[in-house]
Amino acid sequence: MSRYARYDHYRATRPGQAVRSGGNGPDWQVSRAALEAEAERTIETTVEFLQGFAHTSPPSYQPGLPERYRVK
Repeated sequence: MSRYARYDHYRATRPGQAVRSGGNGPDWQVSRAALEAEAERTIETTVEFLQGFAHTSPPSYQPGLPERYRVK
């Protein structure tokens, strides 16, 4: 699951859009590498947009699990 700050942020990460926003420098290269790594591990993709007030409901983080993961 990926969370974006807002719809414009999601649109800016789509292929071909990030270059128009800020070029293809180091930040763009890191962003593309992250999206490619995410795509390698994705089995199914669906897109849903939820609307709400982020400032009244901050994110909650669960404690980490004492497990180790590795890529096959």
